[in-house]
Amino acid sequence: MYTTEASNGGACNYGATKVMYFVAVNVNVAPGDGQGQWQGGRNCGQCVEVTALTTQGPQSVVVRIMDKCPDGYCGMDLGGAAAGAVMRTVSAATTAAGASSRARAIRKCPTARPP
Repeated sequence: MYTTEASNGGACNYGATKVMYFVAVNVNVAPGDGQGQWQGGRNCGQCVEVTALTTQGPQSVVVRIMDKCPDGYCGMDLGGAAAGAVMRTVSAATTAAGASSRARAIRKCPTARPP
């Protein structure tokens, strides 16, 4: 579920955090294959640069993986302040993920991993 609040730890089970740039990632690429970015939770706490292709061109943000998609197929579901940072030049009627989004690479996180 989309939120503009700090992460509650999601499926990574960190509990309440102050992390404001976070993402829920997909579990599967094909039905039931487990080959999505979630990787059985091994990517919890890692940061990734996400680029959304918006009507204003590509917009990027670095987010921490804190959760998995409830249906397993969301791709990248931005939460906290991340969606607003990416979509700042786009109409509020546009979805948080934009027309298309992709994770570019694991990046160094701006702060330490959550407890």
